[in-house]
Amino acid sequence: MSVSPQIWKRVTENGQLHIDIQRIQVEDQSPLLQCTRCLGYGHGKRFCKEEVDSCSHSKADINDHNAFSQSCPVRKQWDDLARSSVAYC
Repeated sequence: MSVSPQIWKRVTENGQLHIDIQRIQVEDQSPLLQCTRCLGYGHGKRFCKEEVDSCSHSKADINDHNAFSQSCPVRKQWDDLARSSVAYC
């Protein structure tokens, strides 16, 4: 669902939205692309140059998380970069 920046701010702060008689949980969707084949950022599997899928555990670091984890510092850097090109307001 696409909404104006003002509505986006209100619903993401609230965490829910009422549509008709249903309460819908709201989460911000990151514009970050992460390849499911090589686990790299900025491209999808369709455009990946690797021929074999990587295991997320092989990309895990000492912080005990995998490459798709929201707590991954590398993912956070790429996510911040992807979000910097989106006009939220």
